[in-house]
Amino acid sequence: MYVGNTDRDAAGSRFALFDASSSARRESLIIAVHRVECLKCGCVRQVKIPFASPRRSCTKSFERCALELSRHMTIQDVAHYLSVSWDTIKDIQARYLHRRFDKPKLSKLKRIAIDEIY
Repeated sequence: MYVGNTDRDAAGSRFALFDASSSARRESLIIAVHRVECLKCGCVRQVKIPFASPRRSCTKSFERCALELSRHMTIQDVAHYLSVSWDTIKDIQARYLHRRFDKPKLSKLKRIAIDEIY
């Protein structure tokens, strides 16, 4: 099944997203995403979906499931178990690491030490 934009009409678009069921297997959801128009400026936007990240082909629960499995399995094993590509799992991991470790909070930092200087 193709994941992404599957159909478009005047009301919006339909998308297929990967989701993790209670058995931790991949399922595909086909959802309608409505478009709304601003009455002031005429800008057209799609309504945000609370259970999926923007421009992603899987739900947040699928990402959590893949990350939890990644703690105990290799990327290839997780991809095979969830029936997705290796690149999908690697992308989920990269986004998680970027969110988690990108910018450290320095507001409570009191001292910094330098171990070696050449």
